[in-house]
Amino acid sequence: MKLDHFRATLAVAAAFVLGACGGSEAPSVESANTSVEEATAKTDAATMAGADEASAAAPDQAQIVPGTGDFRTGDRPGYDRSVMAEDLAQLQADGAVILDVRLAEDFDADPRLIPGALRRDPEDFASWADEIPTDRPVVTYCVKGKWVSQKTAHSLAAAGVDAFNLEGGIVAHDALADAGE
Repeated sequence: MKLDHFRATLAVAAAFVLGACGGSEAPSVESANTSVEEATAKTDAATMAGADEASAAAPDQAQIVPGTGDFRTGDRPGYDRSVMAEDLAQLQADGAVILDVRLAEDFDADPRLIPGALRRDPEDFASWADEIPTDRPVVTYCVKGKWVSQKTAHSLAAAGVDAFNLEGGIVAHDALADAGE
C-alpha cells in the first residue's frame, strides 16, 4: 500500500510540475493532497476487495496468523525488549531460559549453542511454544539478533511469555567471549 501511495503522490507531483511548466494552470497544494488521498483510498479499497476475493476463492485455506504460520514470509515485527550479551550470564544464573532460534540453515552452518541454551526451530513455533515457561524470563537469539529472534520473542510475548531478544545475537555473544579470553 505504501508503494501505491508513493506512486499516487508522484503522479500528482508530476501533474503539478507539468502544469507549472506547461500551458495549463498548476493544481493547488490542497487539490494535490486531495488527489493523493483519493488515490490512496481507491488503492486501499482495491487491496481490501482483492483480499476478500482471495479469501472467498480459497475458503479451505487457513489464514496465516503472525507468529503461527509461514514464518519467513509473514509479518516481521520489530521487538524492542532486548538484553545485551554482557547481561546474559546473570540472567541465566537468575533462571532465564535461553533459546537458540536460528533458522535451520544458519544452525546447520554453525551448530554451536550458547552454553545452557535450548535449540528451537522458529519455523515450527506452534509445536513448541506451549512448552516455554511463563514464570521466568526467556531470551531468544539468532545469528545477529535481527528479525528471526525478534519475531520469535514477539510471538512468545503474545503468548504471555516474558520474552527478550539478545541484542546482536550469537555474533555479539561470541565477540564478548572472544574479548574475555
